Amino acid sequence: FLADRNMNGTPDDTYFEEITYRYIPADNRLEQCLYETVGAGDCEDFIDDVTAVTFSYLDAAGNDLGDPVAAADYSDIRSVGISLTVQKPAGRDGMIARTYSTRIRCRNLGI
Repeated sequence: FLADRNMNGTPDDTYFEEITYRYIPADNRLEQCLYETVGAGDCEDFIDDVTAVTFSYLDAAGNDLGDPVAAADYSDIRSVGISLTVQKPAGRDGMIARTYSTRIRCRNLGI
């Protein structure tokens, strides 16, 4: 994610303008990295016991553009659906899984 919060035209590591999230399926974890392309590349565990992460890319009408999205359809993306599943021990009942899903509207696309 990039946000030019200080309006200087480039990612700046002083204002938390660049944040990257990476899913590491082999370790069942999600990492958060700050300023990965600016130079610092400071990554830390964000969520453990992640069993699935999925993304869906939607146009203005809410139609799924597929996975992967064809390059010709990049300009049609208006929102992104994210689904994250975490599994934890639940005592005698074994494991319990919880899934969080949300849709993010990309404000400046299509301008």
